[in-house]
Amino acid sequence: MGVLYDNFDVTKTTNWRDLVYRNGLSKDVAMNIRGGGDRLQYYFSYNYYDEEGTQIGYDLTRHLFKLRLDFDVMKYLSFGVNLSGTFEKSITGNSDEDSMEDYHPWLTPYNEDGTLKYNIKSWKNYTMDPTPLRNPLQDNKYNDVTNLKNNLFGSFSATLKPFKWISFSSTNTLTLTNVNRNDYLDSRTYGGNHSRNEMSNGVLQVDDERSWTFLTSNICDCSIVSEIIT
Repeated sequence: MGVLYDNFDVTKTTNWRDLVYRNGLSKDVAMNIRGGGDRLQYYFSYNYYDEEGTQIGYDLTRHLFKLRLDFDVMKYLSFGVNLSGTFEKSITGNSDEDSMEDYHPWLTPYNEDGTLKYNIKSWKNYTMDPTPLRNPLQDNKYNDVTNLKNNLFGSFSATLKPFKWISFSSTNTLTLTNVNRNDYLDSRTYGGNHSRNEMSNGVLQVDDERSWTFLTSNICDCSIVSEIIT
């Protein structure tokens, strides 16, 4: 235990949970509009969600909308439009490799002058570990992981019925999906300089996935009714 007392001031206690966590706050706002007349029916809804997570540095925003239109152009021709989309952005700190259990209460993130330490000496298994711990308060000022998730769905339909015995209908749908991840480690932090890369300019890793699907359905419905007169 002498190693512990020689390297740390065990008379001082750091409450890491108070430094890393906070009271979470979320906001959820929704609205919808519905109306129309004999020939046009419409519906629109919008939802906004904003969250400040319990972990400092975690933020989430989400936008969601839906739109539907049904329009009878003429007695024998009608159109329908259905759109919906979700746009989400989340930001998290990028110093989560070290678990909370690694930060003992005698470890402090501050220098004697009150500034944040670049990294923190590590004490494991009753010995000094040669690999220091990240200072989450310093790293999370600059390092973050930004995730963007966008999804858009659109459907267009039309029905033509010139006569009672025949009709033509067409439905076309398009789905677009985009998932983007920006993993950033700044050179001013221990994670950006020494963690996995030993580079002095920091690291930015970008993953981007895009996909789309298109589906069309076209139907001709013909029904002939004959009467037999006796």
